[in-house]
Amino acid sequence: MKIQQVPVIEYKDISTGHFEVSQFIRILKKFGHIHITNITDPAFVIGSVHLKRVAQQLFDLPDEIKMQFYIGNSDGHRGYVPVTEKGQYADEKDRVYEAFDIGPQVVRLNGF
Repeated sequence: MKIQQVPVIEYKDISTGHFEVSQFIRILKKFGHIHITNITDPAFVIGSVHLKRVAQQLFDLPDEIKMQFYIGNSDGHRGYVPVTEKGQYADEKDRVYEAFDIGPQVVRLNGF
């Protein structure tokens, strides 16, 4: 197994605009995750706790309910990814996690 260093970003750099969105995207593309430290915004902390609770409730549901939101049936690559799902990346052959991909709603305009 290959161990990678987790990129670390200070929350103040994000919240004050000193961290460019392009930097954020570049890091996510390269590492797939970011560790944000020193979060001082109470709304962010409370929101994170709530999000974790909701996510746990989602993953505790029976598989047949989660599969109603299967990502393979999505037109925008959003939804539930079961443990059995294997992507086309070499490191996914041994993966043992489930996920729920989210993103902004895409609005289609007259055939575009």
